[in-house]
Amino acid sequence: MNSRKILRSIRLKRRALKLDASVVARHIGLTEIEYLSFENHRHEISKEQYDLLFQLMNMTEEDFNIHQKLNKKMPDTFFDVFNIRKDVPLGIEIPKIKVKRSTERHERQTILSSDYRKRFEQEMFHPEEVAHTQPILFPYVLISLVILAVISIIGEQFALTNLTLSAIVPVSLLVFMHEIAIPKQIKGIDTMKYFFFGGMASILLLYGLRYITDYPDWYLFSDLLTGLVEEFAKIAIVIFIFRNLKIKHVMIGILIGFAVGAGFDVFETSDYGTYELLDTGGDFLAMVGMIVGRSIYAIFGIGHHFWTAMIAGTLVLVNDTGKIGFKDFFKPIPLMMFTLMVVIHGLWNFTATYFAFLQYAVLVVSGLLFVRFVYANYVNSIVDMQIDAMTQFKIQTEEPTTSTPESMGDEEINSYDS
Repeated sequence: MNSRKILRSIRLKRRALKLDASVVARHIGLTEIEYLSFENHRHEISKEQYDLLFQLMNMTEEDFNIHQKLNKKMPDTFFDVFNIRKDVPLGIEIPKIKVKRSTERHERQTILSSDYRKRFEQEMFHPEEVAHTQPILFPYVLISLVILAVISIIGEQFALTNLTLSAIVPVSLLVFMHEIAIPKQIKGIDTMKYFFFGGMASILLLYGLRYITDYPDWYLFSDLLTGLVEEFAKIAIVIFIFRNLKIKHVMIGILIGFAVGAGFDVFETSDYGTYELLDTGGDFLAMVGMIVGRSIYAIFGIGHHFWTAMIAGTLVLVNDTGKIGFKDFFKPIPLMMFTLMVVIHGLWNFTATYFAFLQYAVLVVSGLLFVRFVYANYVNSIVDMQIDAMTQFKIQTEEPTTSTPESMGDEEINSYDS
Protein backbone atom coordinates (compact mmCIF):
# COMPACT_ATOMS: atom_id res chain seq x y z
CA MET A 1 0.00 0.00 0.00
CA ASN A 2 2.89 2.36 0.74
CA SER A 3 3.75 2.98 -2.91
CA ARG A 4 5.31 6.06 -4.42
CA LYS A 5 2.23 6.75 -6.53
CA ILE A 6 0.00 6.80 -3.45
CA LEU A 7 2.45 9.05 -1.62
CA ARG A 8 2.51 11.51 -4.47
CA SER A 9 -1.29 11.54 -4.58
CA ILE A 10 -1.36 12.21 -0.83
CA ARG A 11 1.04 15.12 -1.23
CA LEU A 12 -0.97 16.68 -4.06
CA LYS A 13 -4.26 16.21 -2.20
CA ARG A 14 -2.85 17.81 0.97
CA ARG A 15 -1.65 20.80 -1.02
CA ALA A 16 -4.97 21.14 -2.79
CA LEU A 17 -6.66 21.28 0.64
CA LYS A 18 -3.94 23.70 1.87
CA LEU A 19 -3.28 21.53 4.90
CA ASP A 20 -0.05 22.16 6.76
CA ALA A 21 2.13 19.07 7.20
CA SER A 22 2.26 19.65 10.96
CA VAL A 23 -1.56 19.55 11.17
CA VAL A 24 -1.75 16.25 9.30
CA ALA A 25 1.10 14.84 11.37
CA ARG A 26 -0.65 15.60 14.65
CA HIS A 27 -3.91 14.10 13.36
CA ILE A 28 -2.33 10.71 12.66
CA GLY A 29 0.03 10.75 15.65
CA LEU A 30 3.38 11.65 14.05
CA THR A 31 5.88 14.44 14.36
CA GLU A 32 6.19 16.79 11.40
CA ILE A 33 9.61 15.39 10.51
CA GLU A 34 8.25 11.82 10.58
CA TYR A 35 5.33 12.78 8.38
CA LEU A 36 7.55 14.53 5.82
CA SER A 37 9.78 11.44 5.82
CA PHE A 38 6.66 9.34 5.18
CA GLU A 39 5.69 11.48 2.17
CA ASN A 40 9.25 11.06 0.87
CA HIS A 41 9.04 7.27 1.19
CA ARG A 42 11.47 7.12 4.11
CA HIS A 43 9.07 6.28 6.93
CA GLU A 44 6.38 3.60 7.29
CA ILE A 45 3.01 4.16 8.93
CA SER A 46 0.36 1.70 10.11
CA LYS A 47 -2.91 0.83 8.41
CA GLU A 48 -4.80 2.73 11.11
CA GLN A 49 -2.77 5.85 10.39
CA TYR A 50 -3.49 5.44 6.67
CA ASP A 51 -7.21 5.26 7.48
CA LEU A 52 -7.00 8.45 9.55
CA LEU A 53 -5.08 10.15 6.77
CA PHE A 54 -7.58 9.23 4.05
CA GLN A 55 -10.47 10.23 6.33
CA LEU A 56 -8.92 13.64 7.06
CA MET A 57 -8.32 14.37 3.39
CA ASN A 58 -11.51 12.69 2.18
CA MET A 59 -9.52 10.83 -0.50
CA THR A 60 -11.25 8.78 -3.23
CA GLU A 61 -10.18 6.80 -6.32
CA GLU A 62 -10.05 9.99 -8.38
CA ASP A 63 -7.29 11.30 -6.10
CA PHE A 64 -5.08 8.40 -7.18
CA ASN A 65 -5.46 9.32 -10.88
CA ILE A 66 -7.17 5.99 -11.64
CA HIS A 67 -9.56 7.54 -14.13
CA GLN A 68 -7.80 10.84 -14.79
CA LYS A 69 -6.75 11.51 -18.36
CA LEU A 70 -3.07 11.95 -19.06
CA ASN A 71 -1.57 15.05 -20.56
CA LYS A 72 -0.17 13.45 -23.70
CA LYS A 73 -0.16 13.98 -27.45
CA MET A 74 -2.44 11.49 -29.22
CA PRO A 75 -1.75 10.40 -32.83
CA ASP A 76 -4.30 11.68 -35.34
CA THR A 77 -3.38 9.30 -38.16
CA PHE A 78 -1.57 6.00 -38.47
CA PHE A 79 1.54 7.71 -39.87
CA ASP A 80 1.80 9.87 -36.75
CA VAL A 81 3.06 6.87 -34.78
CA PHE A 82 6.29 7.08 -36.80
CA ASN A 83 6.69 10.88 -36.55
CA ILE A 84 8.66 12.99 -34.12
CA ARG A 85 6.55 15.60 -32.35
CA LYS A 86 6.39 19.02 -33.98
CA ASP A 87 3.98 20.78 -31.61
CA VAL A 88 6.71 21.27 -29.02
CA PRO A 89 6.06 24.09 -26.51
CA LEU A 90 8.39 27.07 -26.47
CA GLY A 91 11.49 26.34 -24.43
CA ILE A 92 11.51 22.59 -25.13
CA GLU A 93 14.29 21.43 -27.42
CA ILE A 94 13.85 18.25 -29.44
CA PRO A 95 16.85 16.02 -28.64
CA LYS A 96 19.09 14.81 -31.42
CA ILE A 97 20.59 11.39 -30.99
CA LYS A 98 24.25 11.38 -32.02
CA VAL A 99 26.88 8.69 -31.82
CA LYS A 100 29.90 10.30 -30.19
CA ARG A 101 33.29 8.76 -30.74
CA SER A 102 35.65 9.36 -27.88
CA THR A 103 39.16 10.43 -28.83
CA GLU A 104 40.40 10.94 -25.30
CA ARG A 105 42.11 7.94 -23.76
CA HIS A 106 41.03 9.00 -20.29
CA GLU A 107 37.38 9.04 -21.35
CA ARG A 108 37.66 5.56 -22.83
CA GLN A 109 39.28 4.28 -19.65
CA THR A 110 36.52 5.86 -17.57
CA ILE A 111 33.90 3.97 -19.57
CA LEU A 112 35.82 0.71 -19.32
CA SER A 113 36.29 1.09 -15.55
CA SER A 114 32.59 1.76 -14.86
CA ASP A 115 30.92 -0.15 -12.07
CA TYR A 116 29.02 -2.66 -14.21
CA ARG A 117 27.94 -4.64 -11.19
CA LYS A 118 26.27 -1.57 -9.71
CA ARG A 119 24.58 -0.80 -13.03
CA PHE A 120 23.32 -4.38 -13.24
CA GLU A 121 21.85 -4.20 -9.73
CA GLN A 122 20.20 -0.86 -10.53
CA GLU A 123 18.68 -2.12 -13.77
CA MET A 124 17.41 -5.28 -12.11
CA PHE A 125 16.03 -3.89 -8.85
CA HIS A 126 16.31 -0.07 -8.69
CA PRO A 127 15.83 1.38 -12.20
CA GLU A 128 14.99 4.81 -10.77
CA GLU A 129 18.66 5.09 -9.71
CA VAL A 130 20.00 4.67 -13.26
CA ALA A 131 21.45 8.01 -14.31
CA HIS A 132 21.49 7.46 -18.09
CA THR A 133 20.23 5.13 -20.80
CA GLN A 134 23.59 4.30 -22.36
CA PRO A 135 23.39 0.54 -23.15
CA ILE A 136 26.52 -0.89 -21.55
CA LEU A 137 25.31 -4.27 -20.29
CA PHE A 138 23.91 -5.87 -23.44
CA PRO A 139 27.34 -6.45 -25.12
CA TYR A 140 28.39 -8.54 -22.11
CA VAL A 141 25.17 -10.54 -22.27
CA LEU A 142 25.70 -11.10 -26.00
CA ILE A 143 29.33 -12.16 -25.61
CA SER A 144 28.51 -14.47 -22.69
CA LEU A 145 25.74 -16.21 -24.63
CA VAL A 146 27.98 -16.59 -27.71
CA ILE A 147 30.78 -18.13 -25.62
CA LEU A 148 28.32 -20.52 -23.97
CA ALA A 149 26.90 -21.47 -27.38
CA VAL A 150 30.36 -22.16 -28.83
CA ILE A 151 31.29 -24.33 -25.86
CA SER A 152 28.04 -26.28 -26.11
CA ILE A 153 28.50 -26.78 -29.87
CA ILE A 154 32.05 -28.04 -29.42
CA GLY A 155 30.83 -30.46 -26.76
CA GLU A 156 27.82 -31.41 -28.94
CA GLN A 157 25.42 -30.71 -26.11
CA PHE A 158 22.15 -30.91 -28.02
CA ALA A 159 19.79 -29.37 -25.47
CA LEU A 160 22.14 -26.60 -24.29
CA THR A 161 23.10 -25.72 -27.85
CA ASN A 162 19.45 -25.52 -28.88
CA LEU A 163 18.45 -23.29 -25.99
CA THR A 164 21.50 -21.02 -26.03
CA LEU A 165 21.49 -20.41 -29.78
CA SER A 166 17.76 -19.71 -29.69
CA ALA A 167 18.21 -17.13 -26.92
CA ILE A 168 21.30 -15.23 -28.15
CA VAL A 169 19.59 -12.61 -30.30
CA PRO A 170 16.22 -12.14 -28.52
CA VAL A 171 17.73 -11.96 -25.03
CA SER A 172 20.59 -9.65 -26.04
CA LEU A 173 18.25 -7.28 -27.85
CA LEU A 174 15.86 -7.38 -24.89
CA VAL A 175 18.65 -6.24 -22.56
CA PHE A 176 19.41 -3.44 -25.03
CA MET A 177 15.76 -2.36 -25.12
CA HIS A 178 15.56 -2.44 -21.33
CA GLU A 179 18.60 -0.20 -21.02
CA ILE A 180 17.29 2.46 -23.44
CA ALA A 181 13.68 2.40 -22.18
CA ILE A 182 12.63 5.72 -20.65
CA PRO A 183 11.57 6.69 -18.11
CA LYS A 184 13.29 4.08 -15.93
CA GLN A 185 10.20 2.51 -14.38
CA ILE A 186 10.42 -1.22 -15.15
CA LYS A 187 12.71 -3.40 -13.05
CA GLY A 188 14.91 -5.84 -14.92
CA ILE A 189 13.47 -8.67 -12.84
CA ASP A 190 10.01 -7.71 -14.12
CA THR A 191 11.27 -7.56 -17.70
CA MET A 192 12.59 -11.11 -17.35
CA LYS A 193 9.26 -12.16 -15.83
CA TYR A 194 7.41 -10.80 -18.87
CA PHE A 195 9.96 -12.56 -21.08
CA PHE A 196 9.61 -16.02 -19.52
CA PHE A 197 5.99 -16.15 -18.48
CA GLY A 198 4.71 -13.90 -21.28
CA GLY A 199 6.51 -16.04 -23.85
CA MET A 200 5.21 -19.29 -22.40
CA ALA A 201 1.66 -17.98 -21.99
CA SER A 202 1.54 -16.72 -25.57
CA ILE A 203 2.83 -20.04 -26.89
CA LEU A 204 0.17 -21.93 -24.92
CA LEU A 205 -2.54 -19.56 -26.14
CA LEU A 206 -1.30 -20.09 -29.69
CA TYR A 207 -1.68 -23.86 -29.32
CA GLY A 208 -5.27 -23.33 -28.20
CA LEU A 209 -6.01 -21.06 -31.16
CA ARG A 210 -4.36 -23.50 -33.56
CA TYR A 211 -6.56 -26.27 -32.23
CA ILE A 212 -9.51 -24.18 -33.44
CA THR A 213 -8.09 -22.92 -36.76
CA ASP A 214 -6.07 -26.06 -37.61
CA TYR A 215 -3.33 -25.72 -40.29
CA PRO A 216 -5.03 -25.21 -43.68
CA ASP A 217 -2.72 -25.56 -46.67
CA TRP A 218 -4.06 -22.78 -48.90
CA TYR A 219 -1.98 -20.55 -51.12
CA LEU A 220 -1.01 -17.39 -49.13
CA PHE A 221 -4.06 -17.67 -46.85
CA SER A 222 -2.37 -20.23 -44.60
CA ASP A 223 0.62 -17.92 -44.09
CA LEU A 224 -1.59 -14.91 -43.32
CA LEU A 225 -3.59 -17.06 -40.91
CA THR A 226 -0.36 -18.01 -39.15
CA GLY A 227 0.54 -14.34 -38.82
CA LEU A 228 -2.94 -13.54 -37.53
CA VAL A 229 -3.13 -16.16 -34.78
CA GLU A 230 0.47 -15.72 -33.62
CA GLU A 231 0.31 -11.92 -33.44
CA PHE A 232 -3.05 -12.09 -31.65
CA ALA A 233 -1.76 -14.65 -29.12
CA LYS A 234 1.17 -12.40 -28.20
CA ILE A 235 -0.70 -9.10 -28.02
CA ALA A 236 -3.47 -10.70 -25.96
CA ILE A 237 -0.89 -11.61 -23.30
CA VAL A 238 0.63 -8.12 -23.53
CA ILE A 239 -2.77 -6.53 -22.91
CA PHE A 240 -3.30 -8.88 -19.96
CA ILE A 241 -0.02 -7.57 -18.50
CA PHE A 242 -1.00 -3.97 -19.26
CA ARG A 243 -4.23 -4.32 -17.28
CA ASN A 244 -2.28 -4.43 -14.01
CA LEU A 245 -0.16 -1.37 -14.81
CA LYS A 246 -0.61 2.31 -15.54
CA ILE A 247 1.49 3.12 -18.58
CA LYS A 248 1.93 6.64 -19.86
CA HIS A 249 5.13 6.47 -21.92
CA VAL A 250 5.18 4.49 -25.14
CA MET A 251 8.75 3.23 -24.59
CA ILE A 252 7.51 1.26 -21.57
CA GLY A 253 4.83 -0.35 -23.74
CA ILE A 254 7.41 -1.14 -26.41
CA LEU A 255 9.66 -2.77 -23.80
CA ILE A 256 6.91 -5.01 -22.42
CA GLY A 257 5.77 -5.99 -25.92
CA PHE A 258 9.37 -6.69 -26.90
CA ALA A 259 9.83 -8.90 -23.82
CA VAL A 260 6.76 -11.03 -24.57
CA GLY A 261 7.69 -11.29 -28.26
CA ALA A 262 11.28 -12.22 -27.40
CA GLY A 263 10.09 -15.01 -25.10
CA PHE A 264 7.79 -16.30 -27.82
CA ASP A 265 10.64 -16.15 -30.34
CA VAL A 266 13.01 -18.17 -28.16
CA PHE A 267 10.48 -20.96 -27.61
CA GLU A 268 9.48 -21.04 -31.29
CA THR A 269 13.08 -21.08 -32.56
CA SER A 270 13.96 -23.85 -30.11
CA ASP A 271 10.94 -25.76 -31.37
CA TYR A 272 12.08 -25.36 -35.00
CA GLY A 273 15.56 -26.55 -34.06
CA THR A 274 14.16 -29.64 -32.33
CA TYR A 275 12.02 -30.57 -35.34
CA GLU A 276 15.02 -30.12 -37.65
CA LEU A 277 17.05 -32.43 -35.44
CA LEU A 278 14.34 -35.10 -35.50
CA ASP A 279 13.56 -34.76 -39.23
CA THR A 280 17.23 -35.23 -40.16
CA GLY A 281 17.68 -38.29 -38.01
CA GLY A 282 19.73 -36.55 -35.32
CA ASP A 283 21.88 -34.31 -37.54
CA PHE A 284 23.39 -31.94 -34.96
CA LEU A 285 24.83 -29.50 -37.52
CA ALA A 286 21.49 -29.28 -39.33
CA MET A 287 19.87 -28.14 -36.11
CA VAL A 288 22.61 -25.57 -35.53
CA GLY A 289 22.26 -24.27 -39.07
CA MET A 290 18.49 -23.90 -38.72
CA ILE A 291 18.71 -21.91 -35.47
CA VAL A 292 21.62 -19.73 -36.63
CA GLY A 293 19.76 -18.86 -39.83
CA ARG A 294 16.66 -17.76 -37.90
CA SER A 295 18.83 -15.83 -35.44
CA ILE A 296 20.50 -13.84 -38.21
CA TYR A 297 17.13 -12.74 -39.56
CA ALA A 298 16.06 -11.86 -36.00
CA ILE A 299 18.82 -9.24 -35.82
CA PHE A 300 17.72 -7.17 -38.78
CA GLY A 301 13.95 -6.94 -38.46
CA ILE A 302 12.27 -10.34 -38.72
CA GLY A 303 11.08 -11.58 -35.37
CA HIS A 304 8.22 -11.70 -32.92
CA HIS A 305 10.03 -9.27 -30.61
CA PHE A 306 9.93 -6.51 -33.25
CA TRP A 307 6.32 -7.03 -34.33
CA THR A 308 4.82 -7.36 -30.84
CA ALA A 309 6.76 -4.33 -29.59
CA MET A 310 5.28 -2.13 -32.33
CA ILE A 311 1.71 -3.24 -31.68
CA ALA A 312 2.16 -2.82 -27.91
CA GLY A 313 3.65 0.65 -28.34
CA THR A 314 0.71 1.72 -30.50
CA LEU A 315 -1.72 0.62 -27.79
CA VAL A 316 -0.02 3.01 -25.36
CA LEU A 317 -0.04 5.82 -27.92
CA VAL A 318 -3.82 5.82 -28.36
CA ASN A 319 -4.69 5.51 -24.66
CA ASP A 320 -5.11 8.70 -22.61
CA THR A 321 -5.61 7.21 -19.15
CA GLY A 322 -2.70 4.80 -18.80
CA LYS A 323 -5.07 1.90 -18.05
CA ILE A 324 -4.90 -0.12 -21.26
CA GLY A 325 -7.44 -2.82 -22.05
CA PHE A 326 -8.80 -4.82 -24.96
CA LYS A 327 -11.02 -1.87 -25.93
CA ASP A 328 -7.86 -0.04 -27.05
CA PHE A 329 -6.96 -2.89 -29.37
CA PHE A 330 -10.08 -2.23 -31.44
CA LYS A 331 -9.27 1.42 -32.03
CA PRO A 332 -8.39 2.21 -35.68
CA ILE A 333 -4.66 2.91 -35.30
CA PRO A 334 -3.78 -0.23 -33.24
CA LEU A 335 -5.87 -2.34 -35.61
CA MET A 336 -3.98 -0.88 -38.56
CA MET A 337 -0.63 -1.62 -36.90
CA PHE A 338 -1.79 -5.13 -36.02
CA THR A 339 -2.90 -5.71 -39.61
CA LEU A 340 0.42 -4.40 -40.95
CA MET A 341 2.38 -6.74 -38.68
CA VAL A 342 0.15 -9.69 -39.66
CA VAL A 343 0.75 -8.95 -43.36
CA ILE A 344 4.54 -8.62 -42.87
CA HIS A 345 4.57 -11.84 -40.85
CA GLY A 346 2.47 -13.68 -43.44
CA LEU A 347 4.50 -12.39 -46.40
CA TRP A 348 7.71 -13.45 -44.71
CA ASN A 349 6.43 -17.00 -44.34
CA PHE A 350 4.95 -16.97 -47.85
CA THR A 351 8.10 -15.72 -49.60
CA ALA A 352 10.17 -18.35 -47.81
CA THR A 353 8.21 -20.99 -49.75
CA TYR A 354 7.42 -19.40 -53.11
CA PHE A 355 9.46 -16.23 -53.77
CA ALA A 356 12.65 -16.49 -51.75
CA PHE A 357 14.24 -13.50 -53.50
CA LEU A 358 11.50 -11.23 -52.07
CA GLN A 359 12.31 -12.23 -48.51
CA TYR A 360 14.99 -9.56 -48.27
CA ALA A 361 12.52 -6.85 -49.26
CA VAL A 362 10.19 -7.94 -46.44
CA LEU A 363 13.14 -8.02 -44.04
CA VAL A 364 14.23 -4.48 -44.97
CA VAL A 365 10.70 -3.07 -44.66
CA SER A 366 10.16 -4.74 -41.28
CA GLY A 367 13.52 -3.60 -39.91
CA LEU A 368 13.14 0.00 -41.08
CA LEU A 369 9.63 0.27 -39.65
CA PHE A 370 10.82 -0.93 -36.26
CA VAL A 371 13.87 1.33 -36.12
CA ARG A 372 11.83 4.37 -37.15
CA PHE A 373 9.05 3.55 -34.68
CA VAL A 374 11.42 3.16 -31.72
CA TYR A 375 13.55 6.17 -32.67
CA ALA A 376 10.57 8.51 -33.05
CA ASN A 377 8.95 7.42 -29.82
CA TYR A 378 12.24 7.49 -27.91
CA VAL A 379 12.67 11.13 -28.86
CA ASN A 380 8.99 11.87 -28.18
CA SER A 381 9.27 10.29 -24.73
CA ILE A 382 12.17 12.59 -23.88
CA VAL A 383 10.11 15.58 -25.01
CA ASP A 384 7.10 14.41 -22.97
CA MET A 385 9.30 14.03 -19.89
CA GLN A 386 10.65 17.55 -20.37
CA ILE A 387 7.10 18.91 -20.64
CA ASP A 388 6.06 16.99 -17.51
CA ALA A 389 9.07 18.35 -15.62
CA MET A 390 8.22 21.92 -16.63
CA THR A 391 4.58 21.41 -15.64
CA GLN A 392 5.53 19.97 -12.26
CA PHE A 393 8.00 22.81 -11.67
CA LYS A 394 5.29 25.34 -12.44
CA ILE A 395 2.87 23.64 -10.03
CA GLN A 396 5.46 23.46 -7.28
CA THR A 397 6.51 27.12 -7.63
CA GLU A 398 2.90 28.29 -7.58
CA GLU A 399 1.98 26.25 -4.48
CA PRO A 400 3.30 27.27 -1.04
CA THR A 401 5.54 24.81 0.78
CA THR A 402 5.70 24.41 4.53
CA SER A 403 9.34 23.53 5.05
CA THR A 404 12.60 22.94 3.28
CA PRO A 405 12.66 19.11 3.70
CA GLU A 406 9.28 18.80 1.97
CA SER A 407 10.23 20.82 -1.08
CA MET A 408 13.47 18.90 -1.35
CA GLY A 409 11.49 15.65 -1.60
CA ASP A 410 9.31 16.77 -4.53
CA GLU A 411 11.76 15.81 -7.22
CA GLU A 412 12.32 12.35 -5.78
CA ILE A 413 8.67 11.36 -5.61
CA ASN A 414 7.68 13.02 -8.87
CA SER A 415 10.37 11.05 -10.64
CA TYR A 416 8.30 7.91 -10.11
CA ASP A 417 5.13 9.33 -11.61
CA SER A 418 3.95 7.19 -14.54
